[in-house]
Amino acid sequence: NLLNRRTSFALPLVAVLQTYLLFLLSKYLLLPLFGITDDDEDDDARVTMVCCSWGNTSVLPIIFIEALFRHPYEPSSVLAHCYGHISLYLMGWSPFFWSFGRSILIQSDSEINAHVKNSDVDRNLLGGFSRTIILAKIREMKRLIPPPVAGVLVGLIIGLSPLQYLFVNNPSKGYKAPLAVAFNSFQNLGRAASPLALLVLTSSLAIGAGGQQQQQNGAQKDDDGCSNITDKDNNNNKWIQKWACVSVSRFIASPIIMLTCLRFLHKFDMIGNAQEAPILWFVLLLESCMPPAQNAVLMLQVANKGREASELAKFLFCIYVTAMIPVTVIVGISLQRLGLV
Repeated sequence: NLLNRRTSFALPLVAVLQTYLLFLLSKYLLLPLFGITDDDEDDDARVTMVCCSWGNTSVLPIIFIEALFRHPYEPSSVLAHCYGHISLYLMGWSPFFWSFGRSILIQSDSEINAHVKNSDVDRNLLGGFSRTIILAKIREMKRLIPPPVAGVLVGLIIGLSPLQYLFVNNPSKGYKAPLAVAFNSFQNLGRAASPLALLVLTSSLAIGAGGQQQQQNGAQKDDDGCSNITDKDNNNNKWIQKWACVSVSRFIASPIIMLTCLRFLHKFDMIGNAQEAPILWFVLLLESCMPPAQNAVLMLQVANKGREASELAKFLFCIYVTAMIPVTVIVGISLQRLGLV
């Protein structure tokens, strides 16, 4: 039980630690290595660092574990453990992404500041400037604690407190919770999360696929001389540099860093070894090799950066296509080495 509690604290910690180590590696080693200039005014550098550091930690891992571990009629205990590990991982990953990751990708809250300065109605009718600041802080907290994290927190509070006896049945002891119908209702609603998240993911990638097709059509029609050809060559070179940098970070460096973090945490008895906790090790290795988070596209769209969001969607589409081979190899090796197949 003590090890399980330590593991519950270790998962959010390893999410932040591994992501931050990837950020430092990409900023100070990979970007210079691939010839990408780390300039505060360079959008490509900031987008590349975010893509190198933050992976898709919810939608794709859930699809993988459901395909691998779901029984024909009901979730297995292995699948339930995988869900728990992913949820705890998100508790560290999501706030870090929507705070530190957002500050890298967008760098400023000009749209919020403009709203604060121009909200004369709020100042006159809602009690002055302090009221507007409070509303801005509430919006900031909503970004730091998105709905998935809020759901995990509520689940932890209920599961680790006497409230669990109101909602959760215990068939082994013949106990039926009085509010089990509420728990079962939320469980059924939760089953729609994966299909809906998959629709969001495919929609984001479809934007990139459509943009790629338009770019190819435009390239065929454009014949304006040597200057345009030179610009296209430069853009293609930058795109290849960014693609190579993100691919090395997500599919080579990230699994190595995660494996190092797991061994480090095991030495401090925060998690079991690969033989004692194979499901935990598999889930974290799966998280480490995922392609970049598509939420970055949403983040740019919310910040009224439509052009940047469209360019990022095109780039992510290519990275997700690239990810098919390395992710398959890493997942296959992990399953075999951990004895899960």
